[in-house]
Amino acid sequence: MASRLPWLFAAALWGLSALGCSAEHPLRLAPARGGQGGGQAVRIEGEGFTEHGPVSVYFGNLSAKAIVIHGPWLITVLAPQHEEAGPVDVVLRFGDGTELTLPQAFTYDEQPGIVLQPVIG
Repeated sequence: MASRLPWLFAAALWGLSALGCSAEHPLRLAPARGGQGGGQAVRIEGEGFTEHGPVSVYFGNLSAKAIVIHGPWLITVLAPQHEEAGPVDVVLRFGDGTELTLPQAFTYDEQPGIVLQPVIG
């Protein structure tokens, strides 16, 4: 059993890396809040982002804009507009089916005077 421990440890580390996080590169968002009007530039830091194909990023059920994978440890996006203030999950969905969720990782701050209405047409 002792001879298997290094393999088990390595497998556990690989699993964390494949899921977008490790001790060296934990999965996190910066900044973790922005206004309801959207457009806030957000950095998503982790690991293994270039290994899973194209990515879609969602703030709650709304798709982020201007998604750029800068390398294995960094993705940047623009937060979408959101109708309600408060925290939302941030979900990364990769082309190979890998999905990473940051529960209630981004908080929308109320912006007085902004009324979001659907575009018709």
